Amino acid sequence: MLEKMLRMSALLDRYSVLLTDKQREIATDYFLNDLSLGEIAEAQGISRQAVYDTLVRAERAMEGYEAQFGLVARSEELHRRLANWPRVTARRPGLCWRASRRRLKGCFQSRTSCRCGPRSGSP
Repeated sequence: MLEKMLRMSALLDRYSVLLTDKQREIATDYFLNDLSLGEIAEAQGISRQAVYDTLVRAERAMEGYEAQFGLVARSEELHRRLANWPRVTARRPGLCWRASRRRLKGCFQSRTSCRCGPRSGSP
């Protein structure tokens, strides 16, 4: 259940602007503000079933957007790569400072012979 809440929160962060106003409001209350269906229904003046149906539609819409655009998957992949970054640099002590800007693919030459030049304040 926690994994679903975290996934829906991530999807909501990326795709909330693509939802209808009502879907965005109800999904935000449920997933981010941790309100129950009954609390949302009371605040909106609708039934709990209507809140549930709106949440299901919002979830399906966000999953569809993720299938099309893949923003959450790309973000998770980037976080995974960045988490591995200290291990990559520890194995390669001469790692060029610009390699991180090339998504871990570039310039593994020593700093003295690197074409990137010495490290400066700005890239």
